[in-house]
Amino acid sequence: MRTKLEQDHIILFPEDRIDAANAAQVQSELESVIAANPGKEPVIDAGALSYISSAGLRVLLKLTKSLKKPLSVYNVTPEVYDIF
Repeated sequence: MRTKLEQDHIILFPEDRIDAANAAQVQSELESVIAANPGKEPVIDAGALSYISSAGLRVLLKLTKSLKKPLSVYNVTPEVYDIF
């Protein structure tokens, strides 16, 4: 997963799909990147995300719960937005 540091944020760029086949891997990557950048607020840029299943939504919900604050997700495609 590509990442970019910007001031107080770490921008995460998931690509293609997040579904049951890769949800655990994506969750692990997200947790690792966030742990490696303490004090940086994670932000998801979903522009390259073509599909997210309920397993992928669960990953984002777990992340939000662990952060104890809202998670910003932007550049959501219409297809992914419908699933949200």
